[in-house]
Amino acid sequence: METLALVKPTVHEQVLSKLENMKRDNLTAVQLEKLAFLKDRIKYYFLKLTLTHFGLSEQQVSRLSDQELDVLFTLVSERARRKLIYIKVLWITIPFFSWVVTCNLPTVTFTSYLSKVKKILGNKFDVVKLIRSRTTS
Repeated sequence: METLALVKPTVHEQVLSKLENMKRDNLTAVQLEKLAFLKDRIKYYFLKLTLTHFGLSEQQVSRLSDQELDVLFTLVSERARRKLIYIKVLWITIPFFSWVVTCNLPTVTFTSYLSKVKKILGNKFDVVKLIRSRTTS
């Protein structure tokens, strides 16, 4: 029976997976609207951070292949997470003042929105599709 669990998911894992898919597929209109807003903001801040870190404009990013775009997104998100660690340490050492000064930084909002969207979509989060979409305000 142990060998079957290695090859085939157990009943418990199948039920949990099915529940997660049902939850993700049955989003309400309000949740879909919020998700669209979050995706739009992620794209906006990704392009802003790409310009800051690598000096690439939106047109240059759009000329990248899908694989290169995926790697670039990974690089930007890793840098943003690293920078967020330092910002959180600053929040702990100088609580109120540092939060007021840094709460609207692109790094903070990008990582916050990215974690929210990944929590909602899970494995269905497609970076390339998100960046290639036309809507950005």
